[in-house]
Amino acid sequence: MISESSIRRILAKRGLRLEMNRGKSRELYGIGYMVIDDRNTVVLGATHYAYDASLDDVAELLAS
Repeated sequence: MISESSIRRILAKRGLRLEMNRGKSRELYGIGYMVIDDRNTVVLGATHYAYDASLDDVAELLAS
């Protein structure tokens, strides 16, 4: 598995950023991530609720 910091670096090179949920949503749903582009549009991680992607999901996005 690729580390979170490595994923962040790869995403930054592609003009994307990784955000991790904070606050009440983290308490409700656990740790989750969203990938956001330079126009502030969610690319991954808002299918059922905000921050619903795992690091494995993000790594899979990078592989495609």
